[in-house]
Formats: sequence, structure tokens, C-alpha cells
Amino acid sequence: MRNRLKLIVLFLVIVFLGVMGCLIMDRVKKKKIVAERVRQFPDFTLYRADGEKLVTEELSYDQPIILIYFNSTCYLCQKEIEAIKERLEEFEDVQILLVSSEQVKVICKFAKRMELNNCKNIHWFQDKGMEVAVYYDIGSVPEIFLYDRSGSLVRSYQGTVKVDKLLDSF
Repeated sequence: MRNRLKLIVLFLVIVFLGVMGCLIMDRVKKKKIVAERVRQFPDFTLYRADGEKLVTEELSYDQPIILIYFNSTCYLCQKEIEAIKERLEEFEDVQILLVSSEQVKVICKFAKRMELNNCKNIHWFQDKGMEVAVYYDIGSVPEIFLYDRSGSLVRSYQGTVKVDKLLDSF
């Protein structure tokens, strides 16, 4: 009886480890696919704070792009955006796209609170259908993606990053 119980436990442990191994391998494979996919700035549909639809291919690519996926209630997102705001003049030649899945009025209220709602190079967008979140496999916020003038990915960050690192990337 005891030997039988040991065999059952051993079998369950082996099955568990096998399933976990498969899940990890699937996740690694998915991460590689996403990394390959985001190497070039993608075309997707966003909605401006005024509700106007924008397809990203309509953006001007004569400047580098920083795409920040955020949530207005996220403390780290708030700190990241505040840090950029404090050195905003250094970002005058960079397009900053702030994207959130929140409601448009929440995004607008946050933009006003951050006093960045009227900056010519900062654009606020709603990811209405979670198209951007799925495309980039957003797992947490903030997530930051830096693209050069040719639309090639320079660097990406999960979590906050020092403003100097953002600026030094271009």
C-alpha cells in the first residue's frame, strides 16, 4: 500500500513538472514571437481623447516615437509621466504616445491633471479594443517602447525607467 502511494505521488509530480515545462516553453515561444513582431512600429487603430479615430500609419515618422502603455491609477505610471514632464523640453523632437485601455474621459482627466493635455508632441490615446495591449503582450504598466525615426525598435522597458536612459536611446 505504501509503495503504491509513493508511485502515485511520483507519477503526479512527474505529470505536474511536464505540464509546467510545456507551459513555460509556450510562454517563451510567445515572447519570442512578440519580440519579433514589435521590431517595427506597427499599424493599429487608436482613438484620440476627442474620440477621433487614428490609424498609426497616419503618424509623422520624421521623429522618434516613445509609446507608453499606462493606467491613470498606476503609481509607477504617474511617476514616469511626471519625470518626463519635468524635462519635457528635452523631448521636443520626440513624439510621445500615451496609450491606455481606460475610458476616454478618464484619460482626458488624467492628461489635464498631469498638465500635459495641450503639448504638441504628446498624444493621448484610448486602446478601445485592447489591440495595442494584445499586440505588445502588455503584462503590466507602464510598458515603454522606443522607436527611432525609421520606425525600428530601439529599446523597450517594463516598469519605470530613468529619463536619462530614454533620452540617451536616441
